Amino acid sequence: MVVKACNEGVRKMSRTEQMISIQKKMEFKIKSVPIISHSRWLLKQGELQQMSGPKTSRTLRTKKLFHEIYLFLFNDLLVICRQIPGDKYQVFDSAPRGLLRVEELEDQGQTLANVFILRLLENADDREATYMLKASSQSEMKRWMTSLAP
Repeated sequence: MVVKACNEGVRKMSRTEQMISIQKKMEFKIKSVPIISHSRWLLKQGELQQMSGPKTSRTLRTKKLFHEIYLFLFNDLLVICRQIPGDKYQVFDSAPRGLLRVEELEDQGQTLANVFILRLLENADDREATYMLKASSQSEMKRWMTSLAP
């Protein structure tokens, strides 16, 4: 029992240190969200591509179709960022994990391979937001979809 209690204490301290480290790397473009909490821990983090939908065929030629974004998925919160110089992340959206929905796109060809839709039913601005996200592989897409909305 003592060993179990010690292991639990070490795990909680490790999680708290990880939260502090993540919090230091974040700069909020939106209203700040407290990252550090004793009941919060990191489940998954990583880079995905956000599709900025083409408004016209001209847009497709002049702008990049996909932009890199970085997700931090905690047990109760999703934070969406852009990586900025200096190993920092600029947070531009967030949502409680319970208000996330994911949907796989039917195969739409090579451009939309491994793309899924992430809906935030209530984001940081108390509005619904939709993101089209692209993973590097089919298996990575499935892992993200399962993690985001189990």
